[in-house]
Amino acid sequence: MIKKVLFGMLLALYILLSSHTETFAETNNFIFGPNVSLEELESTLLFEIKSKDYLYVTKMHRTLETYYDIPQLSLLSENRFIRYQAREKIGRIKKIAINHQERLIQKKSKYIMEAQMMAKDGTTVSSPLRQYKNASSQIGKHPLLGMIERDGQEAAIKFLKENGIDTPLALKGMMHVSNIDLFIGVYGNDDKRLMGIMNLVAFYNTKTGDHIMTRLLLEDGDERVGQLVEKIGHQFKAETGLTKDDEVICDYALLYNQMAKTDRFFSYRLRYPSVFNLGHASVLFIGGLGLIGIFFGKRFFQDKEVMRTDG
Repeated sequence: MIKKVLFGMLLALYILLSSHTETFAETNNFIFGPNVSLEELESTLLFEIKSKDYLYVTKMHRTLETYYDIPQLSLLSENRFIRYQAREKIGRIKKIAINHQERLIQKKSKYIMEAQMMAKDGTTVSSPLRQYKNASSQIGKHPLLGMIERDGQEAAIKFLKENGIDTPLALKGMMHVSNIDLFIGVYGNDDKRLMGIMNLVAFYNTKTGDHIMTRLLLEDGDERVGQLVEKIGHQFKAETGLTKDDEVICDYALLYNQMAKTDRFFSYRLRYPSVFNLGHASVLFIGGLGLIGIFFGKRFFQDKEVMRTDG
């Protein structure tokens, strides 16, 4: 009997299905700044869950993402995204814990690559990716579209044009992040029903390793779980990840908002990276010339002073 209950809990979390009845219409989407770690949020959430005598299951995996846009940042302004994602694929659940007691045998993880494209109506389509040795067309030279299976590349171009991207080949990588994805499934202690699944994602800058933010999302959860999530949001003074119309802000826009807080030129860096790279190189070059000038200037005046003394 216990094995059946355990299997049901694992299966429900793994495929992210919720069949519970007592739900609330609101979506909770909280954004925590870089000063709040994923470990701190996890420990606080689990403490609250255990204090209510709920059961819980945790699952964690990693992803790599690159968000694409055109220089005008039209996707960003429309709260949409196009991204490359390498997601950890788990045959058996790699590492899972029930109330922090690990179960099942660990298995090596594999990664699957996808191109995920959001339409104007908010729906997302995914295309599996593969790496080709040679580009068979102009599309094949694109860093993202060229990895879509060749039979589907033209369909992907058509989809993008129908959804506002008139020049799909102008798409370029804007943000590169590595993520830790944590899922917490909460179950009633009395009836073992799934009450809700919390999805926490900690985003890190791939180049620097800096923690950018952590997102906590709960959709269609039990009212009691929703209240628990709201309590954590208020406790850590989180920002809302919803628009004024209570729509979920996509991760691309959330990342942009967080990174723009610390860099007022961030938007220009995204649009014109080559210009900023050239400007940076120019500043270094001029600075180098200045140091050389100062060094030789001192030598010149020192030599001139020595000549006067000798004279």
